[in-house]
Amino acid sequence: MGKKLTFDILWFIFFCFCFTLFYFILLHILSFFCSSSKYRFGSTEKKTPVVDFIPSSTV
Repeated sequence: MGKKLTFDILWFIFFCFCFTLFYFILLHILSFFCSSSKYRFGSTEKKTPVVDFIPSSTV
């Protein structure tokens, strides 16, 4: 009984670890897609500040 309980706890920890890992990967993929789509759709608004910022930093 005690051996099975420890095995269940180890399996539960393994499952939680895999779930969190999968969740973090999913979160990174979602944030990457959101940021890329944001730059794609808001390219007209975002292009002007970057163009203004680059010459001022180089000078």
